[in-house]
Amino acid sequence: MHYFGALYGYIPKSPKKLLICEQLSEDYCDMVPEVYPVTFKPPGEARDQAIDKIFNEVLPRELAKVEKALGNEKFLTGGSLSIADFYWGNLYASWLTNPLAYEPERRADILKKFPKYNAFGMRFTAEFGDYLKARPPRPVWKTVFFLSINFI
Repeated sequence: MHYFGALYGYIPKSPKKLLICEQLSEDYCDMVPEVYPVTFKPPGEARDQAIDKIFNEVLPRELAKVEKALGNEKFLTGGSLSIADFYWGNLYASWLTNPLAYEPERRADILKKFPKYNAFGMRFTAEFGDYLKARPPRPVWKTVFFLSINFI
């Protein structure tokens, strides 16, 4: 992702903004093993418990960080996109608003609880509207791996 960011100008120039970008990018990468593997779990108690943890602990913890970083900014490090936006925008576009993903009601509820993140997600998807509208619906496991690569 850093290569992509450096190549296309998605690395903040300000050291402070770069620090925020790096931290949020790392937070996303740390969260992924807690969120996406449930997609592959068979139905049952273990899957239900993992989903409860995602919606009751993981997403509230992580989205609170994102909302704090957003403040009143358009994107995570200010008025223009950074690599951190691609990570957190991917969560929004590929899972939280994906009609083929699990737990649609809980996903909608989490977006209501984090309105700044939801607004950010709408801005992010608007930036790539043509691409995202043309992208065929995919299950979460396919979109997670392909969203960022398709922008290159």
